[in-house]
Order: sequence, then structure tokens, then C-alpha cells
Amino acid sequence: MLVLPSITVKLPQSTVEARHWPIPKHVELADPTFAVTGDIDMILGAAHCFQILRYGRISLREELPFLQNTEFGWVVSGECLLENHDHSDPRKCQFSNPCTIDKLVNRFWQLEEVHDAKGWSLSERYCEEHFVKNSTRNSDGRYVVKLPKRDELLWQLKDNKYNATRRFFSLERSLGASPDKKAIYQQFIHEYVRLGHMREIDPDEIDAQPQYYLPHHAVMKLDSTTTKLRTVFDASCRSKSGISLNDVLLPGPTIQDTLVTVVLRFRIHQFVISAYIEKMYRQILVHPTDQPLQRILWRDDPEAPLKSYQLRTVTYGTSSAPFLATRVLQKLADDEGQYFPLAEPAVRHDFYVDNLLSGSDDAESLAVTCYQLIAMLACAGLPLRQWSSNCQAILDTIPLELRETKTLPDLDHVTALGLRWEPSTEFLSFKTPNWKECTVLNKRTIISQISSLFDPLGLIGPIIAKAKIMLQSLSKLHLDWDTPVANGFALEW
Repeated sequence: MLVLPSITVKLPQSTVEARHWPIPKHVELADPTFAVTGDIDMILGAAHCFQILRYGRISLREELPFLQNTEFGWVVSGECLLENHDHSDPRKCQFSNPCTIDKLVNRFWQLEEVHDAKGWSLSERYCEEHFVKNSTRNSDGRYVVKLPKRDELLWQLKDNKYNATRRFFSLERSLGASPDKKAIYQQFIHEYVRLGHMREIDPDEIDAQPQYYLPHHAVMKLDSTTTKLRTVFDASCRSKSGISLNDVLLPGPTIQDTLVTVVLRFRIHQFVISAYIEKMYRQILVHPTDQPLQRILWRDDPEAPLKSYQLRTVTYGTSSAPFLATRVLQKLADDEGQYFPLAEPAVRHDFYVDNLLSGSDDAESLAVTCYQLIAMLACAGLPLRQWSSNCQAILDTIPLELRETKTLPDLDHVTALGLRWEPSTEFLSFKTPNWKECTVLNKRTIISQISSLFDPLGLIGPIIAKAKIMLQSLSKLHLDWDTPVANGFALEW
């Protein structure tokens, strides 16, 4: 068996409308999704072809493919000559598919390119209109949103519970091998239920359509001051039709200021503050009609039956989540801005997703702004926590339980938008890996080390550029990804 990064193009090259083909009801297809374009997982050698054929062949119509019986079930073979079919006049060719890894490496240089700002596309305008039309607030002040969907794809979203179940069993085995990790994961699931962010599905709801199960897994982040374990939901897992939930959802436009703008504005103030919205996505409710699209599987004990749950809030991992969360902040500024005039511009312009970086040249005014920000976001159930400032007087106005630390001298640094900010010295610094601890230096390691340098302002651009130039020269040597580099190159690196 040869394991390759890519075998061939997606087949068929476009989805075929085959619902009305006269396929007999007794025929069990080897691939029920044969008409939906998708990846090819395996190719069998021609020597095995006649070993898998069985007696039986059915002609559908002259312009349609035929059905051939095989060991795997009936397969659809031949050309489709329907007039409305994209490939009624096929042209065949062979081509070379470039290595996916090389494409990813090219992004190192594309990140420095300057792109012209473009207006919203039709789908982005639709997302905005959809939000305005369908967003509401409940009696607690929390926002309730509907997921922006491609209606033409929604009903093509077929059952994916089998794949989600298989992925859960893999997670369960992984957690079983690490009792500490399993305990943290169980605590996360129980908290999800306790806070009302998730609920077990009633038996009469189990067949609701459309529905989708989100596979999930754990990511450990040991240097985090708040959450050591984060659960990642996979909304790109394909259903039986070859379509995933993220294929159905619309991502929406970018409506917040850019990261560079937020950080640069943060640096011009004499007095600054930082905070973050705790569990931002999970503080925004999803309308009950869309919740069946956010189901997961869970059980505490491998001997217990699997249970189905429904996530009731905006979920990390879905393509529409960033837009919905940031759009809720803009809506909150519209709804409550008149009551909190100092906080309103900060909510509109000084947030990057759930991170707040703001400031002022007037310490007293900024202290009032902090009070208004806490009150304004609390109206929508969005708690602001882990407050930090370079001014102790401002920090003293924040309740102790909401601060990153009690006093300024106790605070070494704060991680803000990938940067290390030291409030006492007002320095921005960059976290780099301890490269000297690397025992084997190869192309894979070098790319990993370059990608770990996060520099949104371009302050250390000359250093990163030199590293990328060295990577270019290394690529010309055509070394394997895991082959150690020469001692001279390693010393220069």
C-alpha cells in the first residue's frame, strides 16, 4: 500500500442531480453518495478489478450510467449524457497536483502582502441582513441569534452520527489513557450542562431534521492562566452527502477593526487597560430551531450508553461564530450606547473578538469608562474579567475578583492578542521557543519555529524576514522534511 498526500481530484468533478434516476429500490449501492463530489480515499490496482465483480448489470437509460454488481454492493459506472449535466461533453487530461505542504509554506511570504480593501460580497450582505432580521434579546438581556445558512445546501446535510460516534470512541480511548485529562474534560462537559449552555436531547427530538453532530476533542494549553484544556468542535466533519455544517453556514463579513489598528491605538494612550469577555461565544444563545445543527455525543463511563446533547449557544469551530459574536457587540453598542456614552466607542472599536485593549490620556475618565464597560456588557450577560492596567489608581476601581492581579508590581506580564505586554514597564515583548533545547534541527522544525513568531505590527519584521530567507536557501537543497540540516546551517540558524 502506498500512502500519498493526494491521489486525484475530487470525483465526480461536480455534484450530479440524481434523485430522479430510475435506480431500483432493491439495489444497495456501495456508495449512496456517488452523485456528490468528494475526495477519493483509496484506489485499488487493476489486478483486483475482476476479483470484486459479481454477476449482475442493470442499464438505467441510454443517457445514464449503468449499475454493476460488486463485492461491495452496486456501483454506478459510465458516462452521464444529460443535457443539464456539466460533463456531458467531457474532456480528459492528466495533471500534477502540487504538494499541499508547499502551498502552506508559501503563505509565509503571502502574509506580508498588502491587499486592497474590498466591499462586502452578496453573501456577506445577506449575513448582515439575516442578523438584523433574526437577532433578539431574551428576558435576561442575552442575545439570541439564528445561524446564517445556505438554504440550497441545508437539506443536503445528511446524517453524520456514524462519523461523530467513531471520533468519540477515539477521544474516549485517548482520555482513558490519561485520567487527569479525562477528569478535566468531564468537568468541562458538566459545566457546560450546569450553566445551561448544553442540554440532553429528549427522545421525541432525536429525529429532528436537519441535524448535525459535532465531533470534539481536547487541546491542552499549559501556559494559559484561565483554561488549561480547551474543547474544539469540528464543524467541518463531512456528512453522508459529503457536506459539512461549515459548508452550509455563511462566515459573514469582517466588521471589527484590524488587529494592527487595535494594537497601534492601544500604544498611543498614556493610561491603558486590557480585559477579556469570559466565554464570549457561550454567552450568546442560538435560536432553538437551529440547535439541532449543534449536537454532540458524550458519556462519562465507557460502559454507559451514549447520550446526545444539544449545544444552546454560539459554538467555537463553526464558521459563522466569529461574525455572530462580533456583530452582537456592535448591536449592544447600538442598543445600550446612549446609556453608557464613554463605553460605547470602546465597544465599537477597541475589541478584537473577546479581547479588549483600550486607553485614554485621562486616568479619571478611563476609570469611569471601565465601570461603564463592565455594566454595559453585563446587560447582555457578557462578563468582563482579567482586567489589567498600567495605572494602579485605575486598577483599584476594578473589583478584586475581576482583576488579573491585585497590584501592579505583582503582575509580570499579560498575554494580549498574542503579544506579551508588561504593564509595569509598558514594554511589548515576543515569546519565542527555546531554540537551543532543540536536539534535531530539520526543515520541519525550522518551519515550526518560524510560525511560532507572532508579529502583527511588523516590529520584528527584519528578524523574521532573515529567517524566511534562510528557509528559502534551505528549500533549494531539496532536503527531506526530517533530514537534519548541515552543521554550518544549524550554527547560523
